[in-house]
This record gives sequence, C-alpha cells and structure tokens, in this order.
Amino acid sequence: MPVPRRGARLPPLVPAAALLAAGLGACATAVSAPPPAAAAPPPAAAPPASAPPAAPEPTSPPPPLPKEKPVESPALARYLEYLAETGAVGVTDAKEDPRWAFAGWHFFLRSTMPGDKRTPAAVAGTLIVHERPTATGWHRLLTDGKGLPPAELAERVNWVLGMSGVATAALVSDKKARKLVTPPALSEKGGAVVFTFWQISPPDMDTPYRVEITAPASGPAHIKHTLWSAVAGKK
Repeated sequence: MPVPRRGARLPPLVPAAALLAAGLGACATAVSAPPPAAAAPPPAAAPPASAPPAAPEPTSPPPPLPKEKPVESPALARYLEYLAETGAVGVTDAKEDPRWAFAGWHFFLRSTMPGDKRTPAAVAGTLIVHERPTATGWHRLLTDGKGLPPAELAERVNWVLGMSGVATAALVSDKKARKLVTPPALSEKGGAVVFTFWQISPPDMDTPYRVEITAPASGPAHIKHTLWSAVAGKK
C-alpha cells in the first residue's frame, strides 16, 4: 500500500456506521426474497343432499305358478289305459307298489283304503296281467318268474289276483286240509307254463283253496280255484 506524501491532503473519513449500512444493503440486494407461498385451495363444496328413495308402488301379487303335471312312466300309462278299458276314466289315485317289481315288471293298484277298488295289475311294456284270464301277459310273467323262488312268485301272483294270502301247511288249522297243502310249484306242460299254489283268507284258516294257472304261449290263461275238500275228493 503506497504511503501518502508529507503535506498531501487525506480523503475525508467515512463513518463506520455508514459503511456497515452500505454493506448490509448490498447483501440484501444480492439475496433474492423467497417467492410468496401458494394460496391454499378453496374448501371442497359439500355434495348436494340426496333425495330420500321413493316408496315402491303397490303391486298385486304375482299369479301362482301352474302345477307341473307328474311325468307318467310308460308302465303307469299302460295301467291307466287298462283302467280306461274297464270303464275307470280319470283315475287319480293309481300308484305303484315297488315291493313286487322284478325283471321289468311293475305292480300297480288304485287304492289301499278298505272298501276302495284296488284293481291290481302287473305291467311289463305293453303286456299286462290282472285277475282276468284274458290278460295278455300271464305266460311272460310266469316265465320270468322262474328267476324267483316259487314262494316269492306266489306272493306276486296272489297280489295280482287280489286274494288275501298264500297258504302254507303251518297256517292251515284243519288237519285234513293241512295234509293237502303243498309248496308253490312252477312247471311246463305241452308248451304252457303251469303255476300252482295254495291260498287262504284269514280269519278262516281251515278252508284253503288251490290256485292253478295254466298259461299257453299265446291265447288266454286258465285260472282255476279249487276248495281243499274238492281236491281231497279227487284223490
């Protein structure tokens, strides 16, 4: 730093306070002021109040669904056809007794109430067996019955004929009649199927009947009921 010559005039002194103020002002100018804060968004508007749901308009109840007609099996249809042939039209109480079904045979009746017409019958395809010997299926029923124990076949045949029960020697109270009662038997004779069993009607346990069915391969069957005393007289 140069030294001033002797006698030279020195520049006037600047007060320190002024220098300090000038320096602070320069610093304030150099540093930029922060940007103003962004304005807060306006509050969200409240959703409009929804109107209360309208009350449902009164309506009449829907009409009831139509009742479905029960599906008829071909066997039941054949049984109803047979009933119509006998004059029973519009039968609504026909039902199957599944206890006796075997080898494609189905057993039907009208009612199980005492005093009502039962009209039992057995049906297999278009064939039908009932208490009348003109039924078309006796030969087929007895032939298919070879696959059953004779006592079980007798129960089914007895049911179709509408009789009370199958007789055994142990059930018959009359000693003479008891000796005549034999177990059910199935045989063939001259191309026909022959089935024999004994029938009894409680509470009368001393007058059994012998039932003999002879069914040719074609044509009507022959059904014969013989009281035990008549059978004894032939021996």
